[in-house]
Amino acid sequence: MTDTNTGQYFVELLESVSGLGISNPRAVRLANAAWDSWEKQGVSRGKDTDDVIHQPHLIFKKYYLDIVKANNLKNKNVHFCLARTKELNAYANTTKNGDYVVVFDSELYTFINDVIITCIVCVYSHPSDDEVDFYFSHVYDLFLQFKGFTIKKSSEEQGDDFVKIITKDYDLTMLGSYCGAAIYAFIICHELGHHILGHTKKGKVKKAIFSENTEVSIGFNKTSIEEEFEADEIGFHLYTNISKEYENLKDLKLNNQFISVPLIFFKLLEILNIIRKSSGESHPEPNLRYMRLEQIKKTLNIEEDTEFYEALMEVFSGLYKWVYEKSQLTNAST
Repeated sequence: MTDTNTGQYFVELLESVSGLGISNPRAVRLANAAWDSWEKQGVSRGKDTDDVIHQPHLIFKKYYLDIVKANNLKNKNVHFCLARTKELNAYANTTKNGDYVVVFDSELYTFINDVIITCIVCVYSHPSDDEVDFYFSHVYDLFLQFKGFTIKKSSEEQGDDFVKIITKDYDLTMLGSYCGAAIYAFIICHELGHHILGHTKKGKVKKAIFSENTEVSIGFNKTSIEEEFEADEIGFHLYTNISKEYENLKDLKLNNQFISVPLIFFKLLEILNIIRKSSGESHPEPNLRYMRLEQIKKTLNIEEDTEFYEALMEVFSGLYKWVYEKSQLTNAST
């Protein structure tokens, strides 16, 4: 099947999934506006930064297939697609003709990538207090945009800010991209978990982050919450299998250094809940999901780079406090 035919096939699959408001699937380049702005400045890039630019193509064309390979899921009739949807979310659903589909919103991809790269640079570039404030302000604006709020900066100004961040250190930008890849991989595994556990039968849409649709949630909240816990658990096992197969899956660039990185995803959700001022109606609180996976991780006896993980957790704790105080000040002034 050619790329064109494959793309059209995905469109047909997605059109048969009810309620997602899918537009045409498209490939997303890492921080598109930022990279273009960087090129216009005449800054020369090394091979490593070229690799970062192509990371989305690796993740969504190669990574998904490798996740399936690492977990012996080739016999599962599951299709994956990157697409723009009505929400910044990831979904698992069964089409009308019985095919399984995992959909990853393209803007969610960009959002996670920008946040994680900024936080990695903040961790390892030994920033001054003013630089920390700059990094956290950039992430805060990303959160506001994620929730549909208008920010003071133009898209060009925000793109210039991100250029400053990614050009701070090429290696840190690459490291942030790999950490983003770990989170994408876990989210995909979470959605695969819903399929494996049979949660998507009868056309029920499962979302990785939260449900904005109250009508969907009413009547089966307790069931949905338990299903999210179950999908988190089996998804984390699927994800750790990737790391076990690391030597055979070179393109994944995931090893035990990144094994705990997806847990940071739930810290990110906690920060989003500050801005959103609520939690998902059909999803358990992010911290509960985080604590349960921490317990599961302990049972796996995985050797990991704890210093790296703890450094990331520290910056996210600082970010949580910063966003909370910022939100309190904003609420007080309105």
